[in-house]
Amino acid sequence: MRFLVVLIIFLFSLAFVTISDVDRDHLLGYEELAIGSNLFKADTDEDRLFDGDEIRFGTNPTLDDTDNDNVLDGDEIRLKTNPLKADSDEDGLSDGEELKFGANPLKPDTDDDKLNDGDEVTYGTNPLSKDSDGDGLDDYFEVSNYLNPTSSDTDGDGLDDSYEISLGINPRNNDTDKDGLSDYDEIMKYNTYAYKNDSDEDGVIDSKEIQLGLDPLNSDSDGDGLSDGYELKIGTNPEISWRGWFTEDTLKSALSDVYLREVANLSKQLDGKSYIDKVWNVLEWIDENVEYNYSKAKNTQNSIIQSPSRTVAIGSGICTRLYYSYRCFVTKLKH
Repeated sequence: MRFLVVLIIFLFSLAFVTISDVDRDHLLGYEELAIGSNLFKADTDEDRLFDGDEIRFGTNPTLDDTDNDNVLDGDEIRLKTNPLKADSDEDGLSDGEELKFGANPLKPDTDDDKLNDGDEVTYGTNPLSKDSDGDGLDDYFEVSNYLNPTSSDTDGDGLDDSYEISLGINPRNNDTDKDGLSDYDEIMKYNTYAYKNDSDEDGVIDSKEIQLGLDPLNSDSDGDGLSDGYELKIGTNPEISWRGWFTEDTLKSALSDVYLREVANLSKQLDGKSYIDKVWNVLEWIDENVEYNYSKAKNTQNSIIQSPSRTVAIGSGICTRLYYSYRCFVTKLKH
């Protein structure tokens, strides 16, 4: 008799449980039995979402993370992400990864730099910053132009990428003009053009000029009228002017193509019908173009100082010794 009573009570209790919501999770007992959830526990999988709500949202009440994105189903509902989709915004990062990085799991490009958060993680950039390396260039621009978005100085030459671009030099090459000098040295040390291998256009690249002790910003380092490149070509010293010295360099320079061309043009101006006409043309040209150093001339024994044409006219004077003391009193051309 007692056994029968116990059996009746058990069957009654079972019937009551199956047709009621004992754990108040919005699911009747028989529904929970059907899906395998706990009749006496409102949140079977402890994902912060009642079993009945999970059924309503389509999640699995026996799994705390239905889409396996490392975010509990209940948290996804509160964050408004999709608990059935590991990557709610389809940016290449799971919702859990985005939360880990501090990115927005509902926005594919959290920092609005035109790179999806997933791509930023692939590149090693910061999905929360448009300019990860702080060089003044957006990550998207750097990636699109094959620069390193995680380094402010892609080519390692000591100059920020943005600064190089502003100067018109290549931020991917530490020696843009391939002259043997780094862009940094050209700009910060020598003040030469980093985009031009021969800054002074004298025919000698900047690194060679510096190696030889020449001025890479002056095409004629010694100021003798011949470019450094030309002097190296004819074998003279571009550091020492040939003017005022009678050396082998003097002959090479004076007889160089540059001056021979000048003499050829001048000879046409000085030409005359007779030999006498030519001589006077030369003397008149000297009067107009040659400046005398009278202080040196006064040191000579001859006290008469005058122009060559005057010397010829009166037959005496210091200039009659022109061929012997030219370097003493004729120092430079007027023009």
